[in-house]
Amino acid sequence: MQTSSTRAGHWPLALTATLALSALIALTACTDDQPPSTAPSVPTKPNLLAGEVVTVTNTLGSGAFGSLQWAVYLAANEGDIVRFDPSLAGDTIYMDATLALPKYVTIEGPRDKGITISGRGKVQVMNAIRGVTLRNVTITAGTSNTGTAGIHTLGGNPS
Repeated sequence: MQTSSTRAGHWPLALTATLALSALIALTACTDDQPPSTAPSVPTKPNLLAGEVVTVTNTLGSGAFGSLQWAVYLAANEGDIVRFDPSLAGDTIYMDATLALPKYVTIEGPRDKGITISGRGKVQVMNAIRGVTLRNVTITAGTSNTGTAGIHTLGGNPS
């Protein structure tokens, strides 16, 4: 006949209950909203006044991927910075049509030699509906029958 002690028979159950309670307490402790101190910090979004940076990678005067028009129309949001790749320093973009800026952006040429945007004597260079900030950018050879051959702005003064 097989005999077992009552006390020994309950030991595994008591141990199991203790472990389950410990696991429940550990899980409850992990449900607070604070990340553990060893968690990597989440980078914050850049200052909204500065905006995100969209890089122009070619001097095509059309809306091709990487062009100024692509950056302004498709990639940039209100307040973003449209910056030219440093390899384009000193180059000229010849516009096929007026660059309409439907949102406020900053257009920034390379620091060392800047960038030139030309209307080829055929089109107005830029229509900044909400305003624009230009840095290291030269506007040239624009034409228009309204008298604003370079930059026309409705939303503020270009700086």
